[in-house]
Amino acid sequence: MKRYLLSIIALCLFCFTLITISCTDNADGMSVAEPGIYDYEMVVYTAYDGTKARGIVSGNNDFDLKYDPNTVFVHVVGSKETVEIPLYPKACTDGTECKCFRYRVEKLEDGSAIVTPILADGTLGATSLTIPAGAECYFSSVEESIWAIDDKNIEEREEYIYYERASELNKEIYRSALNFTVDELANNIETLIMHRACAAFNLIGLFYDGEEANDDDDGLIQLEEDEFIDIMGSDPSTWYIKIYIGGGAFVSEYDFGEMETTGEETDGGYYSTTSKFQQFASKNFGADSFYYLGYGYYTKKKGQLFTPTTGDEEINVYILIKHWEGDGEPDEAWLTSDDNALFTKMNLTGYGKITPKNNNFYILGLLMDIRQFKKAWDNASQTATKAIGAMRYFDLENAKVIYEVQ
Repeated sequence: MKRYLLSIIALCLFCFTLITISCTDNADGMSVAEPGIYDYEMVVYTAYDGTKARGIVSGNNDFDLKYDPNTVFVHVVGSKETVEIPLYPKACTDGTECKCFRYRVEKLEDGSAIVTPILADGTLGATSLTIPAGAECYFSSVEESIWAIDDKNIEEREEYIYYERASELNKEIYRSALNFTVDELANNIETLIMHRACAAFNLIGLFYDGEEANDDDDGLIQLEEDEFIDIMGSDPSTWYIKIYIGGGAFVSEYDFGEMETTGEETDGGYYSTTSKFQQFASKNFGADSFYYLGYGYYTKKKGQLFTPTTGDEEINVYILIKHWEGDGEPDEAWLTSDDNALFTKMNLTGYGKITPKNNNFYILGLLMDIRQFKKAWDNASQTATKAIGAMRYFDLENAKVIYEVQ
């Protein structure tokens, strides 16, 4: 009996030894996984970059803390190789519902590893990813490792490069905050923190009544339709607006693995809020304890721009205004042409060097006094200073710059 107990104890010690030596420490103190097979589950979270995050779902004004896709891709840095892993719901420790995934890591004798998805039913996925020895991997929400605007969506105009939006590209894109080695994958990370591999922009151009702002005593500054007509001499529905944003920060190609721009060096390109001029509509915006009700355009409910940015180049914002004086509704050619528009450029000098970074949500635009704009419109002519195409420039000294990082 005693011999039997000693045998059991010896067996337990042997098994314990095998378990404890499955991972050892190298000279740098990092745990090094022994060759073998490891099955793990990982919970996916998102995080923001040192700013507020209230929720794009609820307010359409900023990023939330949810990972929306139902799959995640594992990529090898510097390679196009990837494997897709499905996500499934799981109750988190705080009672909320999380998204998780399971994977198998088989570390080989040469230091490389094979990553295979584990499906919700516990079976292995049909495809795998090989991570070479010494290489790193990262996780993302998209299959592609290189984000690139199609040539058909890039137009070289007289003074700038125009990027046409594409829904499959200009969307929320997630990337793991860190890269991982084979040994880190085999040491049960447990939690995957995802950042946005893009920045987001809401753009606004809003006209308000400057006289009411001067007399305001309740925080509400409102431009009524009849006041607009009295000042401008026509209905708001005959006025149209478009907003451009761009510059060196907006590139045509971006490498998610290296987190940097690729391709040719350029001055960047410009996106517009929409391809056509949009009819003035009643909009509102809260700023500096005041609530503005006026006319213009705001991408709050739809039309936010998502794009990777360099993080080290400045941006420019232009607001273009046109007035339709013909019969009926303007035609397609008029709505898509910038010719004869009056435009102004946002002056961001007082805000320092504005270099938008990924994983941040920006609100940019101008609040403009309709009375000052009326004078600028009346004074503008085809012989005025020209910049982009046949457009006329105007400057509003007291325009209120909107620059918010959510």
